[in-house]
Amino acid sequence: MICTTQQAKKKPFKGIQLHHLIIFPMIERHSSFDIETIINSDYGKRNSRFYKLDHVIFEGVLKDLKASEKFKSSQILHKSSDLGLPYQLVTVFDDGTIISFDGMLIRATKNIHSQEFGISEILELTGYPDTVSAPVREFMEIAKKSTTDELYFGTNFHNYYTFNEIFWEQLPIKREGEPQCSLLIKDPHMFTVCGDQCTQGLFFNVYLGNNDWIHQMVANDLLLANEISSISGFFYKRKKNVLEIQQNIESYYEIITFKHVVDIVGKYRAWERCKKDLVDLFKIGNHVQKGLFYYEKIENPIKNKFSFRNTEIQMWPTDNPPDPEERNQTIYKQFFRLEIEENSLKVNDDSMIAPLYYSSGMSLQTKLVDINKKIDDVYLRIRDVLLIFQTEFALYAVIFAIIAIIIMILQPLFSPVISIIFEFAKSVFNQIQSIFTFIT
Repeated sequence: MICTTQQAKKKPFKGIQLHHLIIFPMIERHSSFDIETIINSDYGKRNSRFYKLDHVIFEGVLKDLKASEKFKSSQILHKSSDLGLPYQLVTVFDDGTIISFDGMLIRATKNIHSQEFGISEILELTGYPDTVSAPVREFMEIAKKSTTDELYFGTNFHNYYTFNEIFWEQLPIKREGEPQCSLLIKDPHMFTVCGDQCTQGLFFNVYLGNNDWIHQMVANDLLLANEISSISGFFYKRKKNVLEIQQNIESYYEIITFKHVVDIVGKYRAWERCKKDLVDLFKIGNHVQKGLFYYEKIENPIKNKFSFRNTEIQMWPTDNPPDPEERNQTIYKQFFRLEIEENSLKVNDDSMIAPLYYSSGMSLQTKLVDINKKIDDVYLRIRDVLLIFQTEFALYAVIFAIIAIIIMILQPLFSPVISIIFEFAKSVFNQIQSIFTFIT
């Protein structure tokens, strides 16, 4: 993309649509959501690999939509969605908002302007959108009735505008190769208050280009962001497990330091728990190494600012043909960054924007590095505790050996009955000694 000095002679845009995207998982993965599956996933087959959509899952929602007075023209379409899934549930809210749902992603689209307009009018006609629109909230309330708690685990969202028509020849930009563009606009009427700090202005996105491609790129990037966030949640729980093991270590120190010497059973149980904690720590460390390997896989798309759009499936096993509306994903260049300067568009020097999954990827990396350091620290401490336990048990073995020798020496000096008691005591001490010798 190249900036030119050509001045616009007429309004370069026509029609504006506002889109609300929100992740709303209603379909189960046909491969389980675990760290192994995620790591072995292929970008190009992510959606079709993880999700198998049967239109039957929409029937309950469709029935409720038709019973609602707020929705009309509700139907199930056998048509590829923004994520490349083969079916969509499409309905129209009473304010004209068109909602499509493919079992994973809701997109609500509303026409907000139909006439031609210029660059200087964009902010006046758009503005920072609501986080979740009323039609989306109404739709989700109905869809939740057919969704189990296990599948409905939360949402990621993204809101943006597109233009119905763009007359590129009227803009001071030369566009070659069909790049998709992102125009980041600051709404000065919005304020952010944090404590005693108040910041004016919030940014929102306007995407320019092929609208079908734009929807696919945003949807696939948002789904990847959601996947990475889910993995981050997995490792957040593992970090809590590491912190619990660290707290256990403190209790082990107390048992070794303050427990009376005769409380051998209590110390032995603590030693067993300590070994179990070490095994659990190794398992968590194994997961972290796989997580680091996964991050290495997504680091390349993050650094190179890749996006993804849908393509037709070109090869498949003869005994397992895909649905004709199912799509694979292919890597595509991220949106080029545009800016408004003196009522004109210019290409930003940074060229392409950071992908929607960028912050999720960086957060995952931070968690993995942090938990890896914590595991190393806790391992050294739990190793020291085990050595202390073993040293103390070795001391007990020596003490019991001495007692057994004394009993053996004193046994002939006593009566036969007492000698029998001494013999039994000696055997007991020998058994205890052998146990501690085995432990150490």
